[in-house]
Amino acid sequence: MQDEPKPLKKRASGRPRRYVSGERIHELRRQGLSFRQIARKTGFGYGTVRRAYWASVEAGTAAAD
Repeated sequence: MQDEPKPLKKRASGRPRRYVSGERIHELRRQGLSFRQIARKTGFGYGTVRRAYWASVEAGTAAAD
């Protein structure tokens, strides 16, 4: 009797997420920079900056401005 094949492990697909420090973004927001200005300054995309900012707010790691 033949063994059944093992199911394949699911792998993450798509582009890997980049790590962005929520603290750094909050620091720049307190200095009055917009999300777009922070994105240009840090080299991250606008969406990445917004996502990191709001994720840190929801996690409670930084106070909302």
